[in-house]
Amino acid sequence: MSTQDSLVGQVVGTYKIVEVLGRGGMGAVYKADDMSLLRPVALKTLPSQVAQDRKALERFKEGARSAARLNHPNIVTVYGVGVHETVFFMAMEYVDGESLASFIKERGKLPLQRSLTIACQIADALAEAHGKGVIHRDVNPHNVMIDKQGNAKLGDFGLARVLHAASNLTAANTTVGTPLYMAPEQWETSKVDARADIYSLGATLFEMVAGQPPFKGASQIDLIRKVSAEPAPPLSSIDPSVPQTLTDAVARMLEKNPMARFRTAAEARTELEKSRD
Repeated sequence: MSTQDSLVGQVVGTYKIVEVLGRGGMGAVYKADDMSLLRPVALKTLPSQVAQDRKALERFKEGARSAARLNHPNIVTVYGVGVHETVFFMAMEYVDGESLASFIKERGKLPLQRSLTIACQIADALAEAHGKGVIHRDVNPHNVMIDKQGNAKLGDFGLARVLHAASNLTAANTTVGTPLYMAPEQWETSKVDARADIYSLGATLFEMVAGQPPFKGASQIDLIRKVSAEPAPPLSSIDPSVPQTLTDAVARMLEKNPMARFRTAAEARTELEKSRD
């Protein structure tokens, strides 16, 4: 049993670990009871190889502080960070629901108006973050939660950058973000701005409407080539019922050149609203 598996049933700070919600390359996520404030929380732990890297830990704390400044109904609230023995964790709002990735997997492509509602809520979250100087860098369906009321909440701000900072994870050809949804410039530099998040929102919206991401590759190299050099297929070429206004808006979000995209998330949201009934 690993250290992180053994956390179930333990008390970490003021949190009693109840169950594992998920685990992956960015660590494990637990549901826990906050014994001080009597509320459920989500605890995200860092992978052990990241927790041993001082630079990554500083980025983790920096990212948590930045995320904690964000107060918005479509952003998962960060309560704080801490350490239990050798396990570093971030305490966050517990969202009773499922990820957008699971939502799409279970239902296939989503109804147009539902997709627009979720995309506009994510755009609102990004506008709040960008207004406070916080770039997400990894907007994708796995980092969006859909609660029981159907509201979208964007989480995991800055965690992709934390993983990238770990010395043993920054070998050649590693990048910050999730490949299927990453802006072309993220393959070349970690110095990105709000327009990289707008690209990723466009790729996420594309998948909601079309039931598939804008690009697929037989390998990561093939995927990089397509993202960097090939235009995304128009949404209307996959589903002719998609309004031209939405096809054009998504195409602009997925432009290769950041300068050709919407300048802000608020601007993108305004354009997406034109496709509503």
